[in-house]
Amino acid sequence: LLRRQDRSGLTTAADWRGVCAEAASLPPAYAPSFFFYRFDWLRVGNGEAFATGYYEPEIAGSPVRAPGYEVPIYRTPADLTRCYGSSGTGRGRVDHEGHCVLYYTRAEIEDGALAGRGLELAWAADPIELFFLHIQGSGRVLFPDGRVMRIGYHNQNGREYVAIGRLLRERGILPAGGASMQAIVAWMRANPEEGRALMRENLSYVFFKQLSGPPLGSLGLPVSERPT
Repeated sequence: LLRRQDRSGLTTAADWRGVCAEAASLPPAYAPSFFFYRFDWLRVGNGEAFATGYYEPEIAGSPVRAPGYEVPIYRTPADLTRCYGSSGTGRGRVDHEGHCVLYYTRAEIEDGALAGRGLELAWAADPIELFFLHIQGSGRVLFPDGRVMRIGYHNQNGREYVAIGRLLRERGILPAGGASMQAIVAWMRANPEEGRALMRENLSYVFFKQLSGPPLGSLGLPVSERPT
């Protein structure tokens, strides 16, 4: 409320500063009464609410490359930069002639465009699990010895994100209501070559960083964990 601009123009950060300062000074146990007495309540629509949870997938991995752990989890490469041109600003890289060009696609990276640079945070066991971790943006890597490395989104190659579920629906492979993650994964495991080609149609590729605290939400603030 204090950091974002209300595009409707109905409120400003100054309108909220006092009540936010008051909230920060109160113990958590006072939250119910604080919101009850310090706000005027208004029913919106039919009163139903929609809430989402933060999903943090866990995949198998290794801190070093080893048999069964062959898929690199990359940190941001140094040559990924902002390019400025007539078409606008975007992520790219500077080639040997000094021209700013598009960054490597998912297929090019998987084929070794970044190999040998020491960019590997860890090595994943399953390319499909890592692919969906790219989509999620953060997760946990479970090592064979039981240790867990938590990783989160740090950067992206600037290439187009393509929803593979939509491609499967358009091609009649999955029904309109059957493009859940579970259905997509099941199809990819049953059709490994086609599944690998399908993942490569999503040109977008995510680079990670190691996290030392809780995951961060879209506001850049920690997401608290609650037991389920």
